[in-house]
Amino acid sequence: MIGRISPSVCRLSSLSSLIIADWKQIFGPIPSCIPSSLSSLHILDLIGNRPYGPLSSDIGRLRHLTVLNVVDNQISGKIPRSLPALSSLMHLDLSNNLISSPIPRNFGNLHMLSRALLAHNSLSGSIPVSIGSMPRLSVLDLSRNRISGQIPTSLGFTAVLSSLSLDANRITGHIPASLLRS
Repeated sequence: MIGRISPSVCRLSSLSSLIIADWKQIFGPIPSCIPSSLSSLHILDLIGNRPYGPLSSDIGRLRHLTVLNVVDNQISGKIPRSLPALSSLMHLDLSNNLISSPIPRNFGNLHMLSRALLAHNSLSGSIPVSIGSMPRLSVLDLSRNRISGQIPTSLGFTAVLSSLSLDANRITGHIPASLLRS
């Protein structure tokens, strides 16, 4: 399949999964109508294509979304401020894109999230302290970004964190003792 994701997809108001994975020939922006028109969407998986442009600033309206997977694309801009409102989100993969912004301070509001994969972007700023309040977070990959500052002590209080990747950033300071005990 070659072409764009048509905004006509937004007429499928009962759609629960939109999976267009590894076609390599899908390009153009992700239709901005998705958050307002597809309120039943549980899975948005566009891995390995070529959509470009920012994620919709209204993405937080997708209250039932459990999987947001846009790895290996050309997504740019900022992580939308509304993203932490995705209260059902369990899997987030924004890796290998062109996203250049800080991680939202309230990222820790994603209480259902178990996998946060944000590697290979141009994320900046510090790691939000709120990430330490994510009870289900087991994998956090922030490698190969421009993240600076210290590793927050709160990361050591994530109960099930089993994989933490922070390599190739601008992180300073020591590894918190709380993280070494967890």
